[in-house]
Amino acid sequence: MTRYEARILVGGRIRVLHVPAADEAGARAAVSHHGRVISIRRESGGFTWLAVSLTRSERYILMIRLAAMIDSKVGVAEALRRLSETFGGAVRRVSGKLVDAIEVGDDLATAFERLPLAFPAPVVALVRAGCAGGNTPKALRDAAAFEQEIAEIERHSSFSLISALFNFFLAMVIMLGTSQFLDPMLRGTELFRSAGEAVDTAAMMALADTATLAVMVFSSVLIAMIALATIGRRLAPVTCDRLISRVPFYRQIVQGRDCFITLYKMSLLVRSGVAMDAVLSLVGDAMSPGAMRRDLADARLLVKAGRPWSEAMRMLPPVDRASLMAAEDRAEIARTLNALALQHKDLYIHGLSVMVPVLKSVSVIFIGIAGVVLFGLTVMPMFQVTTFIARH
Repeated sequence: MTRYEARILVGGRIRVLHVPAADEAGARAAVSHHGRVISIRRESGGFTWLAVSLTRSERYILMIRLAAMIDSKVGVAEALRRLSETFGGAVRRVSGKLVDAIEVGDDLATAFERLPLAFPAPVVALVRAGCAGGNTPKALRDAAAFEQEIAEIERHSSFSLISALFNFFLAMVIMLGTSQFLDPMLRGTELFRSAGEAVDTAAMMALADTATLAVMVFSSVLIAMIALATIGRRLAPVTCDRLISRVPFYRQIVQGRDCFITLYKMSLLVRSGVAMDAVLSLVGDAMSPGAMRRDLADARLLVKAGRPWSEAMRMLPPVDRASLMAAEDRAEIARTLNALALQHKDLYIHGLSVMVPVLKSVSVIFIGIAGVVLFGLTVMPMFQVTTFIARH
């Protein structure tokens, strides 16, 4: 969608609004109710709108301040305008663009969605669900708190994962380099050949071969799991989600956050009085392709057929489906959905917190074995040659 710069006359002052529209007529229609339209101009450099970004700290400050002002009965547009006047830098720029979006008819979640570098998809999803539930300030606070809670864990986990992969690769290079290059090179020297059978590295070579095979298998499995959770879920989302869901601990890490956001959105919409059919439709349409989205579509069909919709939620564990089936009214369904959402969030955090020390420990073990192999195939043979020379 093209961006247009609209100049309008409001109360004797000229205001400039930046409007997303299909054409100039659409931009004019979007701003005409704000005042007299003076000019409409297509903006050059269409990426400037998307290029505005926020750090996690800046995003947290913006959302918390915005929630406080809305709670104080300040209008959303006015609250954003005050933020743009109070703060500088990225917060000011983002607030200004949000004001433009609100004033041309977007709701807050849609305005956030127009700035994907400033507001990630999970934040937008939580804000949209909370706004639909009728409590925008709480939605902003919950989204800000969720991101703060998850961000540090994910950052630390990502660093640990990269560090572990590097250690596995380093260990493999050391062991292969030592057994396939250094050891043959040393054995090819005249000094080592003269020692003959006095140089015995059979046990160390066996350790090197076994450890190299182990680290290659472990690294391959780890890379395959990462590829399945990233590239695979984009190419074949339903199939990959099914495979992932069969590995208990793995599924907590890969699907836990998505399950939390989905169930949390559903709980807010059910609590606000939205019909179950509409809840399933709204949440499902906003999701990325995958098994959970398929389950929501199937659940909607069951609702229309008058059957329990929770039967279709195959991505949820049987105990979760049983809890939803046991809920007797809307209030209980909302409470159960919220409880299950928090459960999946806790499992996701737990999974990440367990993965970090395990990967670190395994990578350190392989690095240690690589050090032993390096010592055993280079330094120890030299000691054996020295001993042989001293005896002869």
